[in-house]
Amino acid sequence: MPYNILVTPKASQQMDEALEYYINWANKKVADNLLEEIFNAFKILKISPAFPVKTKNYRVFTLKQYPYILFFQILEETQTVKILALFHTSQNPEKYP
Repeated sequence: MPYNILVTPKASQQMDEALEYYINWANKKVADNLLEEIFNAFKILKISPAFPVKTKNYRVFTLKQYPYILFFQILEETQTVKILALFHTSQNPEKYP
């Protein structure tokens, strides 16, 4: 049975900021490609979210084409993958959620 995806308001805001950045500094196509990659990550996490726990009991999914990682938790009781943050990999790891 597939998992549900729940994006927290913080993660949603970070996604909006990343998309806005690429629209302003590259172009809409680049931003659309980022959005597509995020949605593809969601598809993978819906089917198989069992990635190893990395930090603070959070799991990490690394995007392939963009320098971002998704932090998430698995809520087994509700079959939900809770997306906590979209984090740019050039940031200081001390800023992890």
